[in-house]
Amino acid sequence: MHNVALIVLYDEQQNVLLQHRTDDAPFFPGYWAFFGGGCEAYETPMETVIRETWEELCYHLISPNFVLEHIFSVAELECRMYLFAERFHGDKNALKLCEGQGWGWFGADETDLLLMTDHDRKALQTVRVFINGKVESQK
Repeated sequence: MHNVALIVLYDEQQNVLLQHRTDDAPFFPGYWAFFGGGCEAYETPMETVIRETWEELCYHLISPNFVLEHIFSVAELECRMYLFAERFHGDKNALKLCEGQGWGWFGADETDLLLMTDHDRKALQTVRVFINGKVESQK
């Protein structure tokens, strides 16, 4: 089983940051997906998501919240997704896209037409429920 740890950063308006994968990516080329990547043998999912977020965005996570564990398959490879979410703090202009061909902040109604895998789309629905709960608890 291949383990991956992924992050969904969200802002005050509940927009989420997604990555537009390159057209030559080995898996899901041209798809919109989460930032993150594979867990090294010596890493916990939390350590992986912290490392991957720095490598892909030059952003230090403060306190990522574990949201979902999900098993999916791609090209006969069974994968376990550990999905985290964190409210973004700081200047969005300070982020650097270090992997992928693009990125964007998307509201709930803006992701419907994006090319995404079914498992990522379902995971994003779970993240949106988490984000809504965090926002409601802060009121």
